[in-house]
Amino acid sequence: MEVATCPNASCRHAFPLSEALVGSLICCPSCGQVVRLVASSAGTAPAAPPEPEPLAVTLDYVPPIPASRPMNPLPRPARPRNPIWPWCVAAGGALGLVLVPVVVAVFLQPHDPAPRKYTGPVASRNPQTWPALPSATSPAPHDIPRFVPREEVAKDPPDPKPTRREATQPLPTRLDPLPAPVVEPMTALKYYDRGHGHARRGAHDLAIADFTEAIKLDGRLAMAFYYRGMSHEAENLADKALADYTQAIKLQPDYVLAYNQRGAIHARRRAWDRAIADYTRVVELDPKMAAAYAQRGWIYQLRNRWDQSVADCTRAIELDPKNGLAFATRGRAFIQRNAWDKALEDLTEATALLPNDAGVRVNRGAIYFRNGQLDKAIADYTRAIEIDPKNAAAYVSRGGAHGKRRDFDQCIADCTKALEL
Repeated sequence: MEVATCPNASCRHAFPLSEALVGSLICCPSCGQVVRLVASSAGTAPAAPPEPEPLAVTLDYVPPIPASRPMNPLPRPARPRNPIWPWCVAAGGALGLVLVPVVVAVFLQPHDPAPRKYTGPVASRNPQTWPALPSATSPAPHDIPRFVPREEVAKDPPDPKPTRREATQPLPTRLDPLPAPVVEPMTALKYYDRGHGHARRGAHDLAIADFTEAIKLDGRLAMAFYYRGMSHEAENLADKALADYTQAIKLQPDYVLAYNQRGAIHARRRAWDRAIADYTRVVELDPKMAAAYAQRGWIYQLRNRWDQSVADCTRAIELDPKNGLAFATRGRAFIQRNAWDKALEDLTEATALLPNDAGVRVNRGAIYFRNGQLDKAIADYTRAIEIDPKNAAAYVSRGGAHGKRRDFDQCIADCTKALEL
């Protein structure tokens, strides 16, 4: 078998030679030299075969092929590449279309001329050298000079420096008086609103003054009369309050609140018929006003009109189940009608709604005294005395309860206190 020898003088590696390898490139496994095999003439054995020419390829550039992977003599086809330069050109063009107008707008603006320096006269700090002020209105805010303290006026003024302010007149050296603020005239409604605010804060004297001014400007303002009457009533001026409520009713015949307040004044003055008339007018104008029903029922009870009192108090309780006056009044009316159980129920409810009403405690104590529940009666009388130490009826009633229990000393003490009151 023919053997080929590596042409490298320092290697001279021998490897088998076959016809299939003639004309191909072979890499020496020892030195890595790549050579091409050339076939010799047929039938002749060269005495000294020419030494094959080495290729200009070494292991530095052509690495040896691993033995486990056969060498592919065909070159690997080149992969197609996707050029990106058209995209770069398109992006650059689009960016140029955007930036060029901006650059032109910024750098090609008309150049402003240099600001002119002020060459007019300079105001002196000495008041004697001040020029006469022009007969003009107050200077504009940007022309107002800086305030100069008195200490700086006495000093020597520094060298005047020209400013960049463009001016055709001398700079003002002092301020003209500012115009007086415009004060809107007060109207009747403004006086009314301010008086209402004073009344809510408890300043009734100021409220009366403002309501009076509102009435002077507009004598038809019924609300001003009504609220001035409320302030007069708070100042214990019942006569003036009554006159204001009456005037409010004349100006506004359906003024429910004015009727209600005037009825209360009549009730305090024991003018029962006038009070009943005012409360009747209230329930005619506002059938859902529970307080008017309760007040009229209370007056009916004082007039010994028990059936009408029970009817009004029942209507008031239907409209307002938390109306303590209605329960107390109806309970007393039930006592006069000898309906003791109903009276006890109403007075118990009134005690819960009016815990600081001494009269309710005395009335319920009377029911307990009649029923023989002396301990509960004495407790109610004692509570009534704590609420109102000057309640003579509570002392007399408690003295009677102690006497029925045969506690005569306490009975004498309570009766003696009642006589003192």
